[in-house]
Amino acid sequence: MIEKTLAYLQKTFDESEVFKGHESDKNYRIEHSIRVANLGKLIAEKEGYDVENVVIACLLHDISYAYGLSEKNHKNHGRLSARYVRPFLQSLNLDERRINSICGAIAIHVDDEADFEFERTAETEVAGEADNLDRFDVYRIYEILEWKQFSSMTLAQKQEYVENTIERLTRYLTVPFHSKTASEIWKQRLVFQMAFFKKLKAQIEISQNI
Repeated sequence: MIEKTLAYLQKTFDESEVFKGHESDKNYRIEHSIRVANLGKLIAEKEGYDVENVVIACLLHDISYAYGLSEKNHKNHGRLSARYVRPFLQSLNLDERRINSICGAIAIHVDDEADFEFERTAETEVAGEADNLDRFDVYRIYEILEWKQFSSMTLAQKQEYVENTIERLTRYLTVPFHSKTASEIWKQRLVFQMAFFKKLKAQIEISQNI
């Protein structure tokens, strides 16, 4: 099931008109989905959840990007992804309850809301939590600094950005997660990022005065 899902994910993005001429964006979205799936797998294994269900949901959570998303629709991309993947899940001959559980996990991963009924459990929260965990790992430090054009900022702008980032990360330490495993990973990643940005702040400060 997981191999078929990964093949479906790859095929959907490879054939997407949205990513024609934007190979790096396409590759990022696929790689992000796989990282999220690996995090979901780790959480599911440690917490005793259905690993297959969790991994499938994590792999497919962002598939609506392959169909194009307006800025207005971005918040809705979880529910859109759930709609797009339902026919694929049905092709796997999964029972309706299981399909609803996987689609529910996908639908709520952005804003905690679905547009259909399904049974919410700690397991259905994993896709959203794994998505958040990936957004606070090492790769995202690089990606965000590049996206913000950090290297082109003045020293004053860099200092302000880094100080705001440290303050934001400190607030995020209290964000609740549904499993002990996800909570532990979250805190480890935030502590790492805070240490990185505190060192960056110190370097910026000694770049200005002697």
